[in-house]
Amino acid sequence: TDDFDVVSAAVLSSGASLKYASARLRDDEDMCLRAFHASKFGWAFSYVSERLKNKKEVVLSALLSACDNQACVEIFKHASDEIKGLVGNQDPLFALQTIIEAERLDNKIDVSCRKNRSVKV
Repeated sequence: TDDFDVVSAAVLSSGASLKYASARLRDDEDMCLRAFHASKFGWAFSYVSERLKNKKEVVLSALLSACDNQACVEIFKHASDEIKGLVGNQDPLFALQTIIEAERLDNKIDVSCRKNRSVKV
């Protein structure tokens, strides 16, 4: 179904209900985050869009909502190949946290450098 309120209520009751949502709602980050928090065993992640399976922050949110290592394994097996390549043989939770934090730091440095580059003529 494509009704946000109906799907939201369903996924809050059971995260795996995301499988019955429209493609648009399975690509909605807010909807998927709701499903992750209701699905502690990782089942909801298998139903999210390919775009979201390739988004580091979404994969990390799903991993953080997992109740145990087996749930993390279930989630990570559905992540995109690009995410799996970034993580390599590392612990996915630790690796994604480190990568995301490094990207945020790089962005802050980049913004700071651009501000300091203003040239006066």
